[in-house]
Amino acid sequence: MLFTRPSGRQLPLVLPPRSLLVLSGEARYLWSHGIISRKSDVVPTKDGLSEGALTVVPRGVRTSFTFRSVKWTPCKCAFPERCDSQGYVKDSETLSSTSKTPVKLPSTEYEAATLEASHVHDVYDNIASHFSETRYKAWPPVVDFLQGIPFGSIVLDIGCGNGKYLGINSNLYKFGCDRSRNLVSVCRERSHQAFVCDSLSLPVRGNSLDVCICIAVLHHFTTVERRLHGLKEIVRVLRPGGKALVTVWALEQEKNKKKSTYLKKTKSDAKSRSNKIGAIQDRKIENKCVEDINISNLDIEELSDDKLCSSGGATQGDKIDSLKVCGEEAGTTLMNSSDLSETTGKSESVTSEITINENVANLGDTGVETPVNSDLNVHSNRTQFKQQDMLVPWHFKKPGEKVTSDKDFEVYHRFYHVFVDGELEYLCSQLSDVTIDKCYYVEGNWFIIFQKNL
Repeated sequence: MLFTRPSGRQLPLVLPPRSLLVLSGEARYLWSHGIISRKSDVVPTKDGLSEGALTVVPRGVRTSFTFRSVKWTPCKCAFPERCDSQGYVKDSETLSSTSKTPVKLPSTEYEAATLEASHVHDVYDNIASHFSETRYKAWPPVVDFLQGIPFGSIVLDIGCGNGKYLGINSNLYKFGCDRSRNLVSVCRERSHQAFVCDSLSLPVRGNSLDVCICIAVLHHFTTVERRLHGLKEIVRVLRPGGKALVTVWALEQEKNKKKSTYLKKTKSDAKSRSNKIGAIQDRKIENKCVEDINISNLDIEELSDDKLCSSGGATQGDKIDSLKVCGEEAGTTLMNSSDLSETTGKSESVTSEITINENVANLGDTGVETPVNSDLNVHSNRTQFKQQDMLVPWHFKKPGEKVTSDKDFEVYHRFYHVFVDGELEYLCSQLSDVTIDKCYYVEGNWFIIFQKNL
């Protein structure tokens, strides 16, 4: 076990099998500890013949369990430099390279729009090129939905990102819209029809579309009212009898004892995929979309969690048990929204550290919410969510640049509201003239299909 002090001082400690180490004082609160990955260890000899002699021992399987107590009230310990309750933020979780100003959950419409502008719209415009590189593979559940639409139907992809779904099923008339001008430019480079707009105010005539898809967009809205308003806009533009598919990122990243792809993937996997894409770019392959290159085995995810991205799509599928899709934390760029109402269902496999807010209106008994005006935490990629509202980092790599370490990335933070079981269905139940066809879970995302009543 290697113990490390904030000053950089390190202390290796050999722990025998089945040992119990009780930490207190500075060792408990100030030092960090862990098992370093390597093939052998240098340890003291056991023969007792030569004092201070060392030997090399091959390493086998080593397992360490750390038991901690959670403090739910503000902490006043003597180690503020390592106490998150007193303002400590990990280097990997700082909001930017120049500022550590806390980001708060909005309490007014103006604050909500401002938060989305800075932590959704601006972010996706800045990372558009890198984001598009990682969003080359269409999700099978969304493809299945589009393939089942009748010939000649008019389809709008709201939050289309780089347009990866606009090329599915040539028997349909499809066009897309996105809040990110740079992502819409990528769509046009690929000869897709797309335009820039705000999804809270779609420039589309009411009752005119046969189908709408909204993939991984709704979870970027910062309030219930705005999420509901986004759904109402979808209903407005659908013709009577028209259908919509909406997907959001789920709080439950483990169901039926099965982890989602997001939790199973590691940061090293993500970096490896990013480097492979960079190598492809370095070869200067021209006039080809990333989709045309044989890299389907990469299944790129955001390095932020990499997951978790905004205008490119993420979702789940119809065949819940049989589908094994490449999980995407977030997908399409968001578009603003405005009228919503909260919800909640019962969340499964959620860690005990999740805070339960019993005072949020319209939430069920197990609603997990972040209190208004509270600081938004930065999510640690590839880990279970501890709250519904958070900032998810995206490690931005400029096109063509090679990545050798985390310092080669510029980190942006995107706002996400992850949905609990039943929440998306509840929101849609607040819509008038709508019938819900099905709501289901696949690979860490919630899907819902609804139809506008005739």
